[in-house]
Amino acid sequence: MFPGLRVLRHRLFETNFALPPPLHPKHPKVHTFDKRKAHFGKTDEWVDFVQVTGDGNCSLAAARDAMGIDWMTKGEINEAIPPAYTEYIGRVLLAHIAAVEAQDAAAGG
Repeated sequence: MFPGLRVLRHRLFETNFALPPPLHPKHPKVHTFDKRKAHFGKTDEWVDFVQVTGDGNCSLAAARDAMGIDWMTKGEINEAIPPAYTEYIGRVLLAHIAAVEAQDAAAGG
C-alpha cells in the first residue's frame, strides 16, 4: 500500500474528512521464524515483508527497517503507526483543506 513499507498493518482511522483507503494489493509472503510454515527459510527479513506484532517474526532491527522507524523499542514498535500512514493522512488532509478553502473563496466567503 505504501512504497518502501515492508509490513502489513491494517488500521482504521476516524477523521472528520473523507479518507479513502489506499489501493490494497494481494498480501505477499511474510518472513517467519515458524518452522511449520511452508516458506520457512525461504525468506529474508531484510528484503521481504515482516510481521511486527507481539513476539513477531523478525528481529527488532528488521522491524525498525520495515516500518521506517529507527528509535522505538520492540514493545513500542509493535503498537506503532508507521510514519508512511501519517504522511498519507496528512496529504489527504491538506488536499481536503485546500478544497474547502477553494469552495469558500468561490462562494465569496
